[in-house]
Amino acid sequence: FTRDAFRMSGLSSDRLAMGVIVEAESILKNNEEILSVARYGILRMKERTGSVEGVSQWMKEFSEYISDNDADKHNGVYGYVSENIIENPEFMPRPESDPDQWEWYKVALLAGGAFAYTDVYEKDGRAVITISTAIDEEGDVLAIDVDVSALQAVMSDKFSDENGILSLFD
Repeated sequence: FTRDAFRMSGLSSDRLAMGVIVEAESILKNNEEILSVARYGILRMKERTGSVEGVSQWMKEFSEYISDNDADKHNGVYGYVSENIIENPEFMPRPESDPDQWEWYKVALLAGGAFAYTDVYEKDGRAVITISTAIDEEGDVLAIDVDVSALQAVMSDKFSDENGILSLFD
């Protein structure tokens, strides 16, 4: 390599890395927006009905709408509302004894209404991160899982050269 070729190689790598960052952040921001809409919807539903069954039905319809109308694959919104876990895909509320055992719940409460991210972990045989947010001061929290494979696909699309090494740090 000449010095100019080496410099151009570095600039090209920087552009590729920036492209990966922008696309990965887009996936994460899209999921944050979904949680924002869900948080607003659940607050309104709680004001109107106060019923965990009503919230559960709203979450089911909302998740179906997101899945049908968004190009990205979504795993659905779930959460802890009115001392009940509401999970995807059943959306049947059921009481839980200790929500403090869930990392996504704990980090959301610590974030004080901001979006919180878990570390990568395995769920149902796949690597995921969970984005969560507190709904209100009553301990209600919403969450959505992001498959790590979606983030890996962004990198694979940008870096197809098998001779390179790619590292991603948070």
